[in-house]
Amino acid sequence: MLHTQHLTITRPRVFDVNFDADLIDAYLSLPGKRDPNGLKTIAIHPTWNSERIMIQQGVFTLHGSKEFSLTGKQAPSLVYLPILKRFKESLLKELDSVGVCEMSIFPESEHVCRYLKWRENLL
Repeated sequence: MLHTQHLTITRPRVFDVNFDADLIDAYLSLPGKRDPNGLKTIAIHPTWNSERIMIQQGVFTLHGSKEFSLTGKQAPSLVYLPILKRFKESLLKELDSVGVCEMSIFPESEHVCRYLKWRENLL
């Protein structure tokens, strides 16, 4: 059985599948119904078992039973930054200038092709 203090999140963090296995197991056995006193949404590091996951170095979310959302209140282990539509293109170009682009994040051929078309203004 999971101890309540183990579920208390005092600062944003990403959980680890090995070190936080007991906590993650509790999420995997949830019945899929809302519970106002239930578990909050958390982020976990994935198992690095594919090229895409290794390249992206991202996280997955496990949604608890308290709510099914990604708000800061519901998911204190997540930090997000909304980007206004008018800044999207300039941000994409800035990221591209430092090597972060669709091709570097999604190594599959269709993404490489789309990136090259975008880069050469062929879209």
